[in-house]
Amino acid sequence: GASIEDLTWRHSQTTWAVAACMLWLFEVWRFANVVPPTELEVAVAGLVYLGLYSSRYQEIVQLPQHYRVTFYASCGWALYSYASLVHVMVGSPSGVGAAEAFHGAASAVFVGSCAYFYHFHWSRMYRH
Repeated sequence: GASIEDLTWRHSQTTWAVAACMLWLFEVWRFANVVPPTELEVAVAGLVYLGLYSSRYQEIVQLPQHYRVTFYASCGWALYSYASLVHVMVGSPSGVGAAEAFHGAASAVFVGSCAYFYHFHWSRMYRH
């Protein structure tokens, strides 16, 4: 079988994965210290999510279906996560606006991603 030494570490995915981990660590720190998000964080998160997923989507088709389903569902989950961050930053006090529309659409994508992911994996477990 393949080992960790067999991985191609010099790849754009590695850079984006490290950036995503750094963003996650920062956000954990921010949550723990009750620090509100900033416009810079929204911009960095958008860039990191875009880079992370765009560096993978062309190669994902080479993997078995259960990995592809997980990847595609995680795209929806990431979109919802990003929309939630945007909504916290620029949400309208009236509850009606572009951020709310984006968050609402991303919520539907999130629910669809969950349905897609769990239907596939639970069906797969049931068959086995």
